[in-house]
This record gives sequence, structure tokens and C-alpha cells, in this order.
Amino acid sequence: MVQHIDPEVIALVALGEPAADDATRSHLATCPQCAEEVASLAATVRTARSVTPADALVMPPPQVWEGIRGALSLSPALDPDTAATRPAPLPGAGDELAARR
Repeated sequence: MVQHIDPEVIALVALGEPAADDATRSHLATCPQCAEEVASLAATVRTARSVTPADALVMPPPQVWEGIRGALSLSPALDPDTAATRPAPLPGAGDELAARR
């Protein structure tokens, strides 16, 4: 049975850390399963790192929620506390987003 690389090591390599030893590097070079796992995780890392403040979610205006409540025939009493459900701002995004408003 083939001994594959520990998932934590695969994650570290996908994050850009160098493989810890020659055996790990050799295994990655010859094992399609582990190499594919690293490639898949690395693609996810690249996507996550490409997020910019401009990608931040924006709270829809109240009429959007009113339309949803109306389409679903929900009672206005079910109006959620939108301040409690707002997405957290991206780190460092506050000043740029405020400047664009």
C-alpha cells in the first residue's frame, strides 16, 4: 500500500511552504493523487488570495428584502435584524469602501 503525504503537509505545500524533506518532494513528483490534491488546494489558495476590498459583499437595500418577504408571503414581523447579519468587512477594506460610498 502506498504511503501518501500527510494532509497537513499537503495543505502547507499548497499554501506555498516548501516541502519539508526530499522524500516529500520525491513523492509529490511521482504520485498523481497527492500532486492533484496539492494543485487543487493551491488553486483554492490563489482564489482566496485574489480577493480584494472591491469584492466585499454589499448589503442589499431594504426593498430587496421587502420583495423577498412579499414573494414568500412572509409577515413583516419576521423582519430580521439586518445589522446583526451583515457580512464582516474584509481586513483593510474599511477605508477604501468608505471612500467609494
